Amino acid sequence: MSKLEATIRTQADLRYRISRVVDNFKKGGKDKITPSSINARIEYLDSSWKTFRNTHATLIAAQTEEFKSLDYFANDHYAECESSYFENKDALLIMRQQLSDESAPSDSLSTSTVARNAVTRALPKITLPKFSGEYNSWPAFRDLFTSMITDNSEIAPVEKLHYLKNNLLGEAAKRIANFNVTGDNFVRAWDVLVDWYENPRILITAYFDQLFRVKPLTRKSADDLKELVATVKETMGGLQPLGTTNELWDYFVVYFIANRLDADSREAWELHQESSTKSATFHQLEVFLDGRTQALEMVASRVEKPSKLSKPSTNSKAGIRSLAATTNNVGPANPSGNSAPSTTASAPNATPVNSANVLSHPGIGQSTTILATVQVHIISPQGQCISARALLDQGSELSFISEFTAQSLRITRQRATIPILGIGARSAGFTRGVLLIRIRSIPNDTEEVDVYTHVLSKLTGRILTTPIADATWNHIAGLSLADPNFAHPGKINLILGADVYARLLRPGPDALRHGDLHQPSAQNTMLGWVVSGPAGPPADIVPRTVSYQRTFNGNLDHELNEILCRFWTQEEVPSSQAARLTADEQCERHFRDTHSRDASGRYVVRLPFRTPRPPLDPLYSTACHMLRRLQRRLESGADLARLYNDFLREYEALAHMTRVGTTVSDSESSYFIPHHGVLKEGNTTTKLRVVFNGSSRTSTGYSLNDCLHIGPKQQQELFDVLFRWRRHAYAFCADIEKMYRQILVHQEDRRFQQILWSASGPPIIFQLNTVTYGLTFSAFAAIRSIKQLTYDEGDHYLDAVLILLEEMYVDDALSGADTLSHARTKASQLDQLLKAGGFTLQKWTSNDQAVLADIDSRRHAAPAPREFHDESFARALGLSWDPSGDIFVLRPRFKAASPHITKRTVLSRIAQLFDPLGWISSVTIIAKLFMQELWRIKVEWDEHLSDEFADRWREFEEELETMSITIPHWLGTSSTNLTVELHDFSDASQQAMSAVIYLRVTTPAGISITIVAAKSRVAPIMKNTIPRLELSAAVLLARLLIRVQMALKLESTSVNLWVDSSVVLAWVHGCPSRWKEFIANRVALIHELAPRQPVASNFALTPSELLAAETFWVKQTQSEYFAEELKQLSRGSSLSRSHPLLRLTPFLDEGIIRVGGRFRNAQLDPDAKHPILLPKESTLSRLLLADVHARTLHGGTQLMLTVLRQQYWILGERVPVNSYVRRCVAVEFAHH
Repeated sequence: MSKLEATIRTQADLRYRISRVVDNFKKGGKDKITPSSINARIEYLDSSWKTFRNTHATLIAAQTEEFKSLDYFANDHYAECESSYFENKDALLIMRQQLSDESAPSDSLSTSTVARNAVTRALPKITLPKFSGEYNSWPAFRDLFTSMITDNSEIAPVEKLHYLKNNLLGEAAKRIANFNVTGDNFVRAWDVLVDWYENPRILITAYFDQLFRVKPLTRKSADDLKELVATVKETMGGLQPLGTTNELWDYFVVYFIANRLDADSREAWELHQESSTKSATFHQLEVFLDGRTQALEMVASRVEKPSKLSKPSTNSKAGIRSLAATTNNVGPANPSGNSAPSTTASAPNATPVNSANVLSHPGIGQSTTILATVQVHIISPQGQCISARALLDQGSELSFISEFTAQSLRITRQRATIPILGIGARSAGFTRGVLLIRIRSIPNDTEEVDVYTHVLSKLTGRILTTPIADATWNHIAGLSLADPNFAHPGKINLILGADVYARLLRPGPDALRHGDLHQPSAQNTMLGWVVSGPAGPPADIVPRTVSYQRTFNGNLDHELNEILCRFWTQEEVPSSQAARLTADEQCERHFRDTHSRDASGRYVVRLPFRTPRPPLDPLYSTACHMLRRLQRRLESGADLARLYNDFLREYEALAHMTRVGTTVSDSESSYFIPHHGVLKEGNTTTKLRVVFNGSSRTSTGYSLNDCLHIGPKQQQELFDVLFRWRRHAYAFCADIEKMYRQILVHQEDRRFQQILWSASGPPIIFQLNTVTYGLTFSAFAAIRSIKQLTYDEGDHYLDAVLILLEEMYVDDALSGADTLSHARTKASQLDQLLKAGGFTLQKWTSNDQAVLADIDSRRHAAPAPREFHDESFARALGLSWDPSGDIFVLRPRFKAASPHITKRTVLSRIAQLFDPLGWISSVTIIAKLFMQELWRIKVEWDEHLSDEFADRWREFEEELETMSITIPHWLGTSSTNLTVELHDFSDASQQAMSAVIYLRVTTPAGISITIVAAKSRVAPIMKNTIPRLELSAAVLLARLLIRVQMALKLESTSVNLWVDSSVVLAWVHGCPSRWKEFIANRVALIHELAPRQPVASNFALTPSELLAAETFWVKQTQSEYFAEELKQLSRGSSLSRSHPLLRLTPFLDEGIIRVGGRFRNAQLDPDAKHPILLPKESTLSRLLLADVHARTLHGGTQLMLTVLRQQYWILGERVPVNSYVRRCVAVEFAHH
């Protein structure tokens, strides 16, 4: 062993002993904790620390570059030991002080002193506060720290500085970060803090900031009143020592508080003062507020607390869409009144009818009312049939099913948690999901109807309390009754509400039969004749007492539901959001009715104003102010000014804007749009784009964008467009030049698109003549005009129509064909069709230049890779297409690294990784796991990460910078394919789950396999079993498969789903009803999404495959570390005498180096006689050590060596094994 290793080992031993001083001391028991023993421990601790520090200084003096890689320096063992020293010494000093207090002689103290010490011992320990640099927190921290530490003569100055540094955070810690922990530095460090935070001006400002951050109260609340008074009193308490209060202070405080009271409290305060003419004091107001607070608390305590609102399920986007759709499809918002359920909505449409159905009144004679009930068969999608009794209730907006019945059907329910109101607007709880069921008539089994039913835990009690003795009436005799047992008590399994009631009714003059005045009526429905109404004369017209009444009402709490929906979906914009159906339809209708074309074929559109239109003012003054600010900015940057002038000069030259003058017209409403420039560094054609801010609000509180419809989404997903593009062997792409600006805005609407512009001097008014960036409707207008062009001119360009409808992403066209001639025709047709609408395609690119033979070469792109990105975000993934090699190239690049890394920074970086097809999922999942780890340890958004986490993130970014991946553009599909197969794989671990899809194409020339798409997700923080995570990964794969099949139009292609879990395989092959809810729901979803899979296959490795894999990695490791030895042994020559492996007499066995020696004749297993030779530094060796250590239940060195040498011989003998054991936390914990 070298001298350096011996020294470091000695340091490690000292560090360990210093860290254990107090723990070992306490093991001796309380009897051995005496002042003398504590002093001895302190002396021992100081001596050990001194030795450690001196030795460390010697190591630092002799340090070289090689030393820095040692674990001692890399992990900063000195800092760890220093921290342990101070912690242990602090604990010993506290123990000594406690003994000193307890042993003080009581007979020499006065009575008051004894009492005071007794109280002191009874009080809990005071913890030093943390100070982060907030000025209004400084006085409290200063006084307490001074009392406990600064004025304590028994604490050494070096320890005082240690306490000070440990209790400072953030900005305050930075103030004294440059002071080393020495005795001389405490006073200087404390003075720095006092000089900085004892600034009266800043303290006064901080207290007033705190005061004026108090917002006016909006409701009468005891808690809000208490918080308001507490804040004011805290501010007054902080300002008083600063000498800022005077006789006018009361007037200000009373005025301030009174103006922040809610309306009811303000009125009560004014009434409290009655007719007094004197200004109230703060004391008077405080007394009033204390009394009002107590009164409000008393009132609140007597009011029954509402049940806690359950959070709507947000486990998936589907759940959010379900809640949003249900919220908006029910109630008055549906103008059509259509009661038939939509095939996509989560709940049916209905119109609320507030009613109650009174069944019976025991105690009022025998008066009974029969409710409309039917007997039906409920059919599940899996074909399961059960009998049920249903109640027809027009007073319910929705249909309901009991929890027991729903579970009996074993149907996968969609997530929906909807608040339900009953009579008197009382809460009836929340729904537990929604089911689609089919009900079948019992009298006529050919009559069926589909119903969306919402699950409730319990619908009602039993119908009727006693049977009706005489239920024979002539007018219903001989009818085929829907419920033959209507006169007998029974349980209700189903409530059919107004959403389905109308569909059940039979038309015709004889569809309703009435009896006498006090007899029920019969209504003909598709389920049979339904009986309802009175079953006899009332015994008492005006009952004095009613024992109970049973009511059924399923009206939605629309207000609460809207609040919940808006709260839980604020971050999500579902693609099928029902709330905007009406507005989107109006916008579409507006476009159809108002668009036109000019003489050149260009489209002219009108602005789609909302009805009624919110009020607007011109915003002229705001536009002037922003123009002056822009002019000052341009004066400081010559390049920016030149680009800005050139852009708007071109804008005017192309007639995209027109000069109006300098005078503002007051005769008609108008709007001035502020504007600013956005530099686009990587753009080859436009370095700067001027963006117009249509969201700038006017004095009325509305902006132009607030007044315009957004319009339905028209844009194709980049995910789908790229998929379709990969089908073509001959591919091309181009983009529409200035697409928005090729569409004109109607002359009457241009007054709402005015801007102010002048490079210098007074502003000049311009009108924008075209669709403008920055207005909400612009994307809809542009893409909808392109679609309209296919309707108007598409008959002559059929190939181009399909491109514009399915292969456009914003202004990019990505298409191609299987043959050169067809691709050339499609490119030519696309160019001509867009020209007919006034659009010009530029930057043409193809993987074969012959495709572009009919396109003007001046519009060809420069020979460079074509990049794709989502303009909604600043993305870092360099996804580009290299047409020369017909490959996609992925080069993720981040912008310049931030000097300070926070959780917000990490999330921003992850969001930049634009990976639409999941090709680098194996990389992005590392970043997602890192983010999840930050969540787990509860790091704040703007808190700087620790050095360990920051270094890990920087290392990830550096590795990402070096990454470059190429993927073939063409999937290999064509009309000459013999077979096309999709092979889909899913996998999961405790940390993450993933899914990937490959396309296997067989042609006469051979077989090609290409990655199509992939997805990955982090596993939930709440631990789950591996089989369940594997099942979740299989669901992820099924969803990805459906998306790929639809995009590539491969619905009839052979599909093979692969999973490496036998448990998941058994689940998927079984019926969902056999499993518990978690498994059943996911299995049912897999069956629904991927119903045509041949078999879910298992590719778990067999024993022979495992042995082959083990042999492969052994050979790989030996070839890397023993390359020269392998060459010599393979030639039959022996190693040189000086070779370190010679003593092991190695030999070659089927390409693997094994240990020779004297055991060749021993009665041992062949692997034990001649174990495989491995280097101690290899990854395989580390994995083997971890495996053996786990299999031996954290065994020691000798046990691990015994087990390991049954098959392997790791160089270094005991050293690597012993090192691994010493690093094991479980072993270290067991020893101590």
